[in-house]
Amino acid sequence: MNYNKKTVRDFDPHGKKVLLRCDFNVPQNKETGEITSDKRIVAAL
Repeated sequence: MNYNKKTVRDFDPHGKKVLLRCDFNVPQNKETGEITSDKRIVAAL
């Protein structure tokens, strides 16, 4: 199969607004909902 999917390398963001959505899937405490490790968030920054 040939997927003609564009990537970020095919996009010129100059002069444009960009919205980026990230799903970090961070571990949380089941009882409180508190994030137990921010390692994935920090690594992405």
